[in-house]
Amino acid sequence: MLNSDTINKIAAGEVIVRPVSVIKELVENSIDAGSTRITIEIEAGGKNYLTVRDNGCGIAYQEVSLAFKRHATSKLIVIDDLETIDSLGFRGEALSSVAAVSRVEITTRFETEEIGSITRLEAGKFINQRVASYGKGTEIKVWDLFFNTPARRKHLEKEKKEERLIRELVEKLALSNPTISFVFTSNQRQIFNTPGSGKVLDVIATFYGQDVTSKLIAVNYENQPMKITGFIGDLSMMRNHRMDQLFFMNARYIKSLSLSQSFDDAYDGYTMMHKHPFGILFIELPGRMLDINIHPAKTEIKILNESLVLLLFKQGIRETLKNANLVVDIGNITDKKSSEMNHEKVMMNDQPPNGVASQLKNESVTLLETASQEQMMLKEYSEPSYDEACKPEIIIKDHLSQVEPMIKEKPTITITKENNGIYENCEIKSNRKIERPDFTKMKIIGQLFNTYLLLEGDKVIFLIDQHAAHEAFLTQQLMTIFNKNEKMVRQGLLVPIPLKIRPKDMQRIKQSLEMYEALGYDCDIFGEESLMIRSVPVLMGEPQTSQWLNELISNESMVFEGNEMHTVKNRDKIIQMACKAAIKGGQDLTIIEIKQLLKDLMSLDNPFTCPHGRPIISKLREYELMKLFKRVV
Repeated sequence: MLNSDTINKIAAGEVIVRPVSVIKELVENSIDAGSTRITIEIEAGGKNYLTVRDNGCGIAYQEVSLAFKRHATSKLIVIDDLETIDSLGFRGEALSSVAAVSRVEITTRFETEEIGSITRLEAGKFINQRVASYGKGTEIKVWDLFFNTPARRKHLEKEKKEERLIRELVEKLALSNPTISFVFTSNQRQIFNTPGSGKVLDVIATFYGQDVTSKLIAVNYENQPMKITGFIGDLSMMRNHRMDQLFFMNARYIKSLSLSQSFDDAYDGYTMMHKHPFGILFIELPGRMLDINIHPAKTEIKILNESLVLLLFKQGIRETLKNANLVVDIGNITDKKSSEMNHEKVMMNDQPPNGVASQLKNESVTLLETASQEQMMLKEYSEPSYDEACKPEIIIKDHLSQVEPMIKEKPTITITKENNGIYENCEIKSNRKIERPDFTKMKIIGQLFNTYLLLEGDKVIFLIDQHAAHEAFLTQQLMTIFNKNEKMVRQGLLVPIPLKIRPKDMQRIKQSLEMYEALGYDCDIFGEESLMIRSVPVLMGEPQTSQWLNELISNESMVFEGNEMHTVKNRDKIIQMACKAAIKGGQDLTIIEIKQLLKDLMSLDNPFTCPHGRPIISKLREYELMKLFKRVV
């Protein structure tokens, strides 16, 4: 039989793995205590010293020693409470586990008591307790982590890495609790200070910068039993990694590879290969559908009917993208790169200078003032562009920050707060439907390098990649044909065109004749080595040659059996067909062809990216040209 000291150390090892584990448990307790301000201080990456201070409800004098007992909790009474648990901590292991492997001093005063107390523990053993004057809340100091388990302390990482892990954790907790001001200090230098304004965008701006918040798309999707709110990035915010994909389930940060994969899948067709979208998303599900008790650290959860949840999640993101205006703003590309460099610098800077938080705050104020000045200058020279006219003003109560209004009569997105700190209601109120630019009504300037269409909108220039646009249209048209048994527009030939084929391809061609017909090629087999083409598809108002059909036949992996898309090897083959048939870069187009291409582009569900994820449309505002030519300062 193991003695109690050994049992406590083993139990603590399941919960307290490194300094960040201590911070997680203590800060979550502070959040559950109803705090509005939480201060975290560490030294040597938390290995030598760390403290968490809050202004929560505190702990009653006679209950302090009880709070450090194993499985002592006030957040659960019976097992059924797990189905409705809304607190971050509930297992009663946090304080016991921390005290078992360190030296601890807790100073606290319960909200209804007039005087507080100071209690000291070492290696889980009670040392002493005395009364002391203290304001409302709790302060817990932890020294010499793992001093009594040297093997565990020996395997800790370097101080800088331990600090980075703590910083990343506190950032996630701040994002999910924007009503709380988080102050994080390392080696007596303040790293960041969130405002605690209740606005998620204020917290995002603290960590990522104001330019990132301007490129976020608000998510508001509800399909019982799921609700999704938060923000996703536009097409200019694609990443080479998934570190900027943060998921919160019922206000709790979770790690989920399946959610990340579904998030990536939702952007299918909008991104290039090996690129990942930016997202900070809050998911709400009934407590009965979640098991958050499968891991002591509670970062992993089990979801009942996970396949349904992932399907609804993907659908919600897809619907948001479908209703968004995703035209790439050329003027913001440089700003994006600068933002990413600045964010990486903040993330990797292990020794920030004194006053870094106030400096960041001053820079944010300067940015807003500069933006306001530029906006006033813009009003003197131009009216709002198509993109500005359909960009909603976001007015957010309690949680999300207020974006500066840009024009009159814009749609308004209103989000209100729920008691648990995430979202209770998120609805779109608008005087008009959010509209995309209508390129068919714009002035056609012409072709640039015989590759890009140049259009003039209202104080904005649009550049359209003609190959990518036509490829996107053909891909959607082909998908529709394969899925819905529809047929492409065709033109009959007065004289059939003979096409020589190899005898070994004959059987495959016989299986695909019906699909060739759907693609616009009405064919008959003539003899053993010939195919008679009696009609060809009409693309861009012009009848096509037999070259496309010849390429389909030559591609031995393309086998069609009926009109079901699943009989095609994979979706990439469809894209390959569209790519080969599409207008090429460098191809001269007539005005009639350009107008038809613009009409086809406007009919797409996703006119912003080609099937490979490359952007189709870019824009440049007149004001940005004025700055380029020094017509404005």
